Amino acid sequence: MQQENNHIIISESQNKKYIIDKLSSSISSTIQKVKTKLFIISAAYDKFYKKYYITTLVLFILSSVVTFIEALRLIIIEYINKNETFMNEQILTTIVNVLVLSIGIVITILSSIIRFKNYREILEELREKQNIIIEYINKYVKQKNDLEFLYNKKRDEISYDDIEIIKQEIAEYDTKIESTNILQYLTTKDIIKYNKYKANFDYKLKEISIKNDYNMKDIPTKINKNKKQNIFISIYQKCFQKSKKDIQIQVSENEII
Repeated sequence: MQQENNHIIISESQNKKYIIDKLSSSISSTIQKVKTKLFIISAAYDKFYKKYYITTLVLFILSSVVTFIEALRLIIIEYINKNETFMNEQILTTIVNVLVLSIGIVITILSSIIRFKNYREILEELREKQNIIIEYINKYVKQKNDLEFLYNKKRDEISYDDIEIIKQEIAEYDTKIESTNILQYLTTKDIIKYNKYKANFDYKLKEISIKNDYNMKDIPTKINKNKKQNIFISIYQKCFQKSKKDIQIQVSENEII
């Protein structure tokens, strides 16, 4: 009877371990997917911010140019009136007015684009979604750590109810993440492009990590090699000094003779 109870306890422990490992693996997989989503949102934010920044900067530059042209026109007209030069004031005014009008049209078009595209509102929404996803990534990580802590430190105390509570919380996180829609801001082409960027980014990070691991493993070999070289140099210096000393002794003996 006692053997049967031990068998049941072992089976239950193994079953809990299987459930916890599966849940932990599922959380890790979800974290990677959410990080990919965060990467895409960040890329989308950079895309819209770049457009908004460039358009706004061009608007400021053109507005400054219009102000400069108007001031320059007044200076030139004043100079013409004082010096009575051959330049016609009417022609100058017409040229300046046409130039200012053209720049004004461009400024109006750019301002309309900013209002029509709603760059500012999109940036605010993307920033908010970024914050939400970062918050839930931290929650996923916390749940994963709590799950591993419960199993490693309190495996005898952990119950199926505790595991079920964690499952329910993870399901709530999944629902919140799925409701965070980013497709409305991006085309299919953008999503494919950003996923390629993410894959290339991960590949580069992995490559750097592998190189660092290789360099760390190679450090003891280099240290040993340097030690051997230093020992060889030290022996060589001692032999050289000894040989030099013997030569000096022999020279001194010859002088005495």
